[in-house]
Amino acid sequence: MKISHRLTLLLLFISLSINSFAKDTLKIDAKSYYKYRYDNNFANQAMFNPALYFFKQNFSFSEIEIGGVYSKDKEQISLQRGDGHNKFGLNTNSFIVLSNSSKVWGTAQYENCVTSSVKYNNTSDIELLYPYVMADTIGGDMKSETYAFSGGYATEISKYTIGIEMAYRATIEYRDIDPRPKNTVSDLSVGVGLGRELSNKYQIGISFNMKKYKQDNSVKFASDVNNTTTYHLLGLGMNYSRFAGAYLSTLYDGFGYGGSIDLIPKENQGFSSSVKYNLFSFEKLMKDINNSPLVSLNEYLLEGEFAYIKRGNGIKLNLSYKKRNGFENIYGAPTGQVYPLISSAINNISEQKGMKLTGLYGLIRDKSSLFISPNIMFHSDDMTYLQPNRFIKSNNLGYGVDLNYNVKINKSMLISNFGFRYNKVLDYNYHLPTEDINIVMSKLTDNYIDVGGSDYFSTFANIRLDIPVSSINGGIFVKLNYEFSQYIKMTSSSLINFSLGIVF
Repeated sequence: MKISHRLTLLLLFISLSINSFAKDTLKIDAKSYYKYRYDNNFANQAMFNPALYFFKQNFSFSEIEIGGVYSKDKEQISLQRGDGHNKFGLNTNSFIVLSNSSKVWGTAQYENCVTSSVKYNNTSDIELLYPYVMADTIGGDMKSETYAFSGGYATEISKYTIGIEMAYRATIEYRDIDPRPKNTVSDLSVGVGLGRELSNKYQIGISFNMKKYKQDNSVKFASDVNNTTTYHLLGLGMNYSRFAGAYLSTLYDGFGYGGSIDLIPKENQGFSSSVKYNLFSFEKLMKDINNSPLVSLNEYLLEGEFAYIKRGNGIKLNLSYKKRNGFENIYGAPTGQVYPLISSAINNISEQKGMKLTGLYGLIRDKSSLFISPNIMFHSDDMTYLQPNRFIKSNNLGYGVDLNYNVKINKSMLISNFGFRYNKVLDYNYHLPTEDINIVMSKLTDNYIDVGGSDYFSTFANIRLDIPVSSINGGIFVKLNYEFSQYIKMTSSSLINFSLGIVF
């Protein structure tokens, strides 16, 4: 899809959001108060089921927001993710009540970003595709443009609700100095859901989703003199040395599916539960050698959320388990551009386990609300490269607290959130001998050790002010977010986000 077409779609969505505004008797400050009140967003996993999203709220609400984000590490924390970024973006989201039995929602987003000092990574979406990225030792700033759209519809028929949702994201990311990666990402997902009324208070639902992902990832050089090698990383500092330097054009081809079983209280008072499972698989194809698959990966994700909330007080338990199996293909000597496949085996295994317990205590008044939410969590991470034997294993204990205070000031609404987190490394073991890898990868493995073995502290403050404006039958808002993180053994990072917008 061309950039001009994406921009046209974004502007069309904004126009439809404004023209589709459904008038109701709820004032704009009351809408913002309800939508962003902490207890109304305490247990949200079941809302990924589009059939149950029907019960998210009973009023129309739309926003158009424009703003920027600036973040910077004092000293670089993660080599592969850069040391900061500058973002400018336009976002719009809308939830429209068409009738008592039909609701529709959607989002549209444009983002322009520059990520500084990215090293050992020339591939987009590293969180999704790690560790199988292309890399070089020089790096540099990466520029990107992202367009994202989503839309959903749900209807209630007797005791049943039916919902469908689609989302699409397109990203172009590149560097304009050597080495010059250029990445084009296409990410499409579709979800359907079915819900049924159990009683006057509860709704049960099931959902199913599918995902199709592609990324065209290539590296080029404008200079005739190229002294830089491009590597195909395999994890924990390893690289596929046979294909290093010569083959610079790849394609990531991925597919995923999953589902959930969910239970929610209709009025957000009572017990809720959600269990979901997702599988995502991809192949990394070498376009220079007849799309031969170099590596592939299967990711299995199981998540559960169990919560109880009553009159602003509640408790929530989140559980998660993720496993990633990475396969490497071994090729024989080529005949022309044809490489015979000799074998394929699992060589990279990653397991992550998490548990988080969160409490909620609320004081709700006519013109204000105060919520205090402490939490404690445990997380374990086990990454293993089988041949040769390399591993990183860690166990972490974290705790923190969130504070949410909303207050009506004349006809305006002030929404504020504050919090802190502390992560303690309980134990950290690794075996990453440098003689097993090319010496150029030693800085990358050192970075893994430094980041994973360090305790860290983070804090944040978010403030939003909504001001009614009668001429637009809505209001304007201004928002300021600040985050600070300190790695005890390393350095610190800061992020600030300022935005303003229209709400109606």
